[in-house]
Amino acid sequence: MKRLLTGSLIAVATLASTLVAAPAQAAPLVAITTTHVAMSSAGVGKVQVACYAKKACTGSIWAAGYGAEASKFTVKARSYAYVGFKVTPWYSLPTDSRGFRHVTLHVTGANPVPVTLEPYKAATISGTVTRRSGPTISDVEVQLWRVGTRERLVSVNRITPANNGVYSFTVPLGVNNSNTAAYRIQVMGKQDGNRRTWWWRGSNNNALGGAAHSAQSTKVVVSRNASEQFTYVADFDYSSISGTVTKGGSPVSGREVTVYARPAAWPTTSAGLRELDVMSCVDIIGRTTTNGSGHYNLGFVPVNSSNVYVVKSTNSWWNNDKGTCHAAVAHRNANHGGSTPGLVSVGTNAVTKNLTEDRHGTTITMSVTGYQGNSTSAPVDQWTTIREYSTGRSILSSDVVYQGTARTATLGAGEYWVETGRRQGCSAWYSSRFKDNNGYFNGEDRGAEKWKAQNYRMYREHCRAYSQGAYKWVSVSGAGAQTVELVNRYGSVVTGKVSGPTAKTKAEVLVRLVSTDGKTVYRTALTDGGGKFKVTGLAPGTYRVVVNADSWRGISRGFKGVSKVTVKANQTKSIGTLKFKSTKKTN
Repeated sequence: MKRLLTGSLIAVATLASTLVAAPAQAAPLVAITTTHVAMSSAGVGKVQVACYAKKACTGSIWAAGYGAEASKFTVKARSYAYVGFKVTPWYSLPTDSRGFRHVTLHVTGANPVPVTLEPYKAATISGTVTRRSGPTISDVEVQLWRVGTRERLVSVNRITPANNGVYSFTVPLGVNNSNTAAYRIQVMGKQDGNRRTWWWRGSNNNALGGAAHSAQSTKVVVSRNASEQFTYVADFDYSSISGTVTKGGSPVSGREVTVYARPAAWPTTSAGLRELDVMSCVDIIGRTTTNGSGHYNLGFVPVNSSNVYVVKSTNSWWNNDKGTCHAAVAHRNANHGGSTPGLVSVGTNAVTKNLTEDRHGTTITMSVTGYQGNSTSAPVDQWTTIREYSTGRSILSSDVVYQGTARTATLGAGEYWVETGRRQGCSAWYSSRFKDNNGYFNGEDRGAEKWKAQNYRMYREHCRAYSQGAYKWVSVSGAGAQTVELVNRYGSVVTGKVSGPTAKTKAEVLVRLVSTDGKTVYRTALTDGGGKFKVTGLAPGTYRVVVNADSWRGISRGFKGVSKVTVKANQTKSIGTLKFKSTKKTN
């Protein structure tokens, strides 16, 4: 439904219910629902006419006392439509104190309605692109995007010295000079040949900074202001962040430095959090590289007086003191635009942020007792992982900051998940019962991986584990030393059998038990020659049963049998026979 001005908005809001049935009282079955009309120079305007009748409404519309001309109209039953009328010369009518003209419109079968007349107008979105400090930015242009099901570019302004950084877009108003459609504004520029871009944020004549992606930018809608004009001012002000990167007191040259920005408003969905450049944490504003003196200078950073920026070189801590991105932004505690202590603000003057790659922090020692695995499972059962804690993300989806067999690590200030025996992404060579496995790697998607099929050997995404794994949440200050005690335990076991129409559809099939809570790691097993399997190293919990997870030989993953299993501690549980439904290829 098109947008209308105040009087029309009220009418349209009630129109849907009104059109269902005729009014209870003996009210007219036709009504003019517009109170404000934009007129052409020829004296033609349009008003919305509603038909409440069960049949189409027909008749004429005219302005009393102004010309003898009457326009005919037809409006569908229980609907509305815009109907044209003519008043000539309408601009010779007397004006009121605000400069408006008025007429009374008549429609066949309806009550007369006084309406306000004014010329058709256009709206303007304009502003300046101003460098407050930092390096000169070249090839600056401003782009206007219309918001819709799919945002589309509608206009581009290129900024040149001749126009002093000014840009301006003319956009159409809605029906009868109602509000415009919604737009987003993007600015682009080059520093040292590298193009960067960001989107405007703020309100009319009040710039509040920028956003890396359109979803975080402000939707601009131009409406009538107090001066009866349709103007919107959106200024782009940019500055810079500069500094030096050192290690051991010496400058580091050729090092990449990235400036991030905390989102202006935290996404409220998991999908929205995943779309941030660093998941659920920050977006990237720009990158640059240190020169021979270790100096960097990133220009074209949106001026923002709130503390929103994070700076990091390849090997430094976040903002030089935090071990994780989420620690730098206070784990999203400063929601909805509030500033976070420790982050960087950028004003009209250049900001200096020096970074050191001497990553002093807290030395974490993992003391692991309990079951340690055997010689074959030790690479998994003794594997240690440290993930950064992040609000709104499950443990296993959080970013890994360290992994390996060593049980010491140095961490910057922040909060972490410290784990042992919880390795998931593990691949290795295994003996195969089948000499020729090349058929598994046919086609464009797998043909380049035939090297994984060897003579009676196969490279599989499977690693045997016997411990259930252990994890603990840890907070570190970024200084001193800390011991984290973990107790690993022998895991539970799930057994069963895979049945298929041929030997190749039941032998060496991968069975995977996938946790459903986002906290428990999955475990896998390969079936033997008779299709039997034993999944070991399970922590107590509920698991989804997945057969043939790696599409072995292209056979179907669909099967009949138990699809979900719950195990307790120190338990061995059988889930019986899992029978393939077909041999339909899945790859």
